[in-house]
This record gives sequence, structure tokens and C-alpha cells, in this order.
Amino acid sequence: MPSIPVNDDGAVLYYEDSGVPPNLATASYTTLVILHGGFFNCGIFRRMMPFAPTHNVRIVLLDARDNGQSTPYTDAELDEIHSIDIDIQRNFLRWSIREFATFLETFIREGTIPPIRETRTGERLGGISLIGWSGANGWFIPFFGMAETLPESTRSAINPYLRSYVIYDAPFYTIGMPPPPISEVYCPLRDPKLTEEERVSAFPAWVSGYYSNHSTTVRAALTATSLNILPSRHEFWEGIQRHCDTDLETSESLLSPTLARIPKETLDEIASNEVLVRSTLPVVTGFHREIYAECTENLVFDEAWQTFFPNASINVVSCMKSQGDCLSTTYTFKEMVLKRQAKGLNGRKIDIVLFDEANHLPHWDDPERTVIMFAKMA
Repeated sequence: MPSIPVNDDGAVLYYEDSGVPPNLATASYTTLVILHGGFFNCGIFRRMMPFAPTHNVRIVLLDARDNGQSTPYTDAELDEIHSIDIDIQRNFLRWSIREFATFLETFIREGTIPPIRETRTGERLGGISLIGWSGANGWFIPFFGMAETLPESTRSAINPYLRSYVIYDAPFYTIGMPPPPISEVYCPLRDPKLTEEERVSAFPAWVSGYYSNHSTTVRAALTATSLNILPSRHEFWEGIQRHCDTDLETSESLLSPTLARIPKETLDEIASNEVLVRSTLPVVTGFHREIYAECTENLVFDEAWQTFFPNASINVVSCMKSQGDCLSTTYTFKEMVLKRQAKGLNGRKIDIVLFDEANHLPHWDDPERTVIMFAKMA
């Protein structure tokens, strides 16, 4: 079982590695390190692995702690996770991001990863692109936003390799954003009219459905080039399709929700409700919002923060047939970037990338196209 120890107590992070692309110069490929969101483990990305060599990338899939084959949390760690004390929550995130940093440092050293290098034409080769899907950004945004707490030796070891961070269809809570109003952006988990059983039952279709009828206002907002032409948040939310295509009688979409098409035996291998409830939701939705908001502010606005992992650009990927909770995150990033621009501030390069025809799980439904997108952005 490939794994790397990440703390003094012997906890490990399990990973799967597609390996160095064959028949290529060792310095020319990019390594994509991908972390899953809540409910799933790294198996949700396995359909991407066969396409790695063709597109000159190495794919490394991580299981987060308490997920898949990585080490479960101890009782003491679970006590921290369930604490309502903001200082305990901050401390939990600090040692958690240190574990991810330790993984990267060790994998760089042992995995013969080529460092970033730039060709005469300005093309960047080699290095690592860190990709957080969905709730995984509840770890990776603090990885950047709390980077000053990482050991300097660890940051120095990672710096020559970390070339980009991809915020891949992240939900609003990972950036400390208040929940969108249920009257405008629907989510069964926030619907006060549903019982707990009804919420759980409705979740798979909502999160993995296709939303083909977002209005043109949504795209206009996410492609706006100045605050003057950015639609208001209310206008943006008004343009979001509330229910997925298969819930609409008028829909012409033939694509049912992804989770409805994954065989139960496969889903049992790559997902866990037990872990979601025990340790994922308490962190990403139970921690104080201001922790994630501060990390996001550091990432976007604080020019000094660019000195941490200075080679890493940011790509915010918005799946354009995803649900409104994730689209709202992209709107917030767009607004923040435009505010930074209007104030004449510099800072880390941040691009908004629209992934057309994609729901929240394109890595399952369209794995090669997803690999191509990540390879181009890296």
C-alpha cells in the first residue's frame, strides 16, 4: 500500500500514482496532486488515470486522513474536530496542512519529481499542480492562507516545485462565504422544509445532477472584466437553475445525475457516509466561517502572502452545469479579483476557468477531457 508518514505519531496519507509518463524527457511532465472532497475517497478520480501518459502528466491521488486507506483520526483529534473553540479549530487546521506539506516534501524527495523550469519561449515545464476538488479546498485554501505556520525548511523544499493551485468547483463554505439564500440558490441540505431523511435522499441528485439552464447572467458575471459590468450577487443568484435537469419536466438533457449511474458496489468502495458525518462535515461546515474567510482574503488580497509558494498561480475552475453552491464560490472569487484590480493591488495570478458542459463530477463522466483541462492549466 503506497503511503507516506506525515506526523510523529505514524499517521500516513495513502496515495495512488500513475507514474512517470513513458518515453518522455523526465523534466518535461507535470505532476497533478489531487485531493477528493467530502463523502468520497481518491477512488472517485481513478477513471482519469489511464489518460495521464497520453497528456504528459503524472497523476497522484490522495486519500485525506480518516478517508479511504489513510490513517483514521484518533479520539483526541476527533475531539478537536468537534470543538466549537475557534483557537482549537485553527490549531487543527495548522497541523492538518502541515501533514499535507510533509506529504508533498517527502513525495518530491522520493518520487523524482522534476522541478519547475521555463523554456526560452516562456513555457513552464515540470513541477506540481495541487488540485482540490469540492470540499478539499477546506484544506488547501488554509494550506496557502496559513502558509506562514509551516516550517520554513518545508516551504523551501516545496517552493521550486509548486507551480499552481487549482480550486476545482469548490462550495461556498470552503471560502468562509455565508450560505446563499435558499429562496434563490437551492440545496436540499439547507431546506428547512425537509426532514433529515429527505435531505440525505435528495443530496445525490442535487450534487451530481446536470444544470443546463443557468441564465446568460451567470456566464456574464463569471467573465466580467470590471466591477462596472459585474452583475449584482442577487442578479447572479436569480440566474441559477434551482433544480437539476432530471427534476424538470421541460428539460431536454439526457444525462441523469452521476451518482445515480455509479453501481452500488463501486460507490461503497469510493465513498463513505460514516466518514462524512464523523469528520468531514464538522470541519468544512462546522468550523467558524471567519477562519476560511481570513485564509481566502490572504490568498487574494495580501501581497505579502505571495512570498509563500511564490511560483504558484491560482486557477478557479467553475463547472458550468454544476449546482449553485459551487457557482456562488466562483462569483465571489471573480468579485474579489475585480476589487483587487480596481484598487490597483498586485498579488498572486488568479484566473477564472469555465469548464463547459461539466457537472460537479466531470472526472467521472468525462475523465479524459478533465485530464486535458488540468494539463493545459498546469
